[in-house]
Amino acid sequence: MQAKVGTDESDEDDRLLAQAGRGDRQAFSRLADRHIDRAHRVALRMLGDSAEAEDVVQDAFLRVWQKAGDWKPGRARFSTWLYRVVVNLSVDRQRKHQRRRTNPIE
Repeated sequence: MQAKVGTDESDEDDRLLAQAGRGDRQAFSRLADRHIDRAHRVALRMLGDSAEAEDVVQDAFLRVWQKAGDWKPGRARFSTWLYRVVVNLSVDRQRKHQRRRTNPIE
C-alpha cells in the first residue's frame, strides 16, 4: 500500500496549526516559514508588485493566526486553504486598485 504524497507535510501542518491555535507562537512561526515563500510568489504573480504581495501575505497569515483554533484537520490541506486565501486577498486588492483608477474621487 502506497502512502499519499505530501501526507507527512500535511500532518505536520495540522500539528503546527493546532499548536498555534492554542497560542504557540513558535509553532505559528514554523508554519509560516514553511509556506511564506510560496504564498509570496502566488501574490507577486497576481499583483506584480513585491510590496503589495508582502501586504497580502501578511494579511493572509494574520487570518491564519486568528483562525488557527478553528482548523479541522482532514477536511482540507492547510496549504490549499492558505493559497486560496492569498488568491482571494490578491483579487480583492486588484479590485480596490481598479476602483481607485475608475473613481479617483474616493
